[in-house]
Amino acid sequence: MKKVLLILFLTSIHLSMFSQALDFNSTYKSAIEMYSRGNYAGARVRFIVAERKANRENNYQGKQQALEYIDKSDECAQLIKDGERTFVMGEYEIAKRYFDRLAELNPKDPTNLDRSLKCRSEADYLATKKQADVYFNEKDWSQAYVLYNVCLDSTKSELSSYKRYFTEVTLRNQECLKQINLFNPDSIKIKLKNLKDKLNKKIKDSHGFIDSNPILKNNDCLNSKAIVIYSNKLSDYTNRSNLMTV
Repeated sequence: MKKVLLILFLTSIHLSMFSQALDFNSTYKSAIEMYSRGNYAGARVRFIVAERKANRENNYQGKQQALEYIDKSDECAQLIKDGERTFVMGEYEIAKRYFDRLAELNPKDPTNLDRSLKCRSEADYLATKKQADVYFNEKDWSQAYVLYNVCLDSTKSELSSYKRYFTEVTLRNQECLKQINLFNPDSIKIKLKNLKDKLNKKIKDSHGFIDSNPILKNNDCLNSKAIVIYSNKLSDYTNRSNLMTV
């Protein structure tokens, strides 16, 4: 009889331990699933429960695993906060570094890829605009015009940078086009013809204007003088047919 009772006692202990082990494994597994989905607050709570269950049954390995994921859950949650904060500030490269670190800790997070792509798109936009501004300030109108058009691409219209700099980029793009047309030879000839018709007077000087002429007080005429001088600098002075006149 005593032998039977002893067997029953030992069996109950083993069943209790087995039940606790299943309980830890079930809790730990559900915590991992929440972590993988990006629910770091919920996963943290589950890992704490799993750690306590592992501690009760002296499951040292399980306890260490749960503690490790508690730290990971905290770090992931902080990375999202820091990444979103710097993104709003327009620090897209820094924000991307936060989200890249998050991808290392949890590559299965379904929302993190979208965060990283947005950061890259914003950073690329700003890099393009920065280079366009360099060309603009150097008066390299053609290069600046091309890059400003890239910035104004409709596929980028949802970007924060696109909306923030739309007016500035649009105005600079228009200025580039104006300058390109201004120094285009065909465009210059058309402008000069219109000026001649408007002023209804010819000044017979291939190299410029007679400054004493009263008509030079007209702003349009003064502008045309600059155009002619610029055009003639590009011409072959040995061939008078290449020189522009008004």
